[in-house]
Amino acid sequence: TALVQSLQNPALHRSVKPPVLSCFGDIAMALEAGFEPYLNVSLMMLMQASQTQVPEDDEDLIYFVNQLREAVLEAYTGIIQGLKDGGRTDLVQPYI
Repeated sequence: TALVQSLQNPALHRSVKPPVLSCFGDIAMALEAGFEPYLNVSLMMLMQASQTQVPEDDEDLIYFVNQLREAVLEAYTGIIQGLKDGGRTDLVQPYI
């Protein structure tokens, strides 16, 4: 809940959000199949973050969006790896 609240907090500096997103993957790898209760919320947050548009004229925002995309990929990788280690990759099927 704290991670989701952090991502939704507009006062939180944007540089903190990519590492927060990456944490979803780290947690999934630690919990393995136990990550199931958090899967839906996590994937929804990752989907929202991945839809962030890249501005054409702001170098700082372009850098931020690239960091965000990298964090999303890291989180997806961690989630899939954690579920694989827990023998529950079937949980990801509905989201593909």
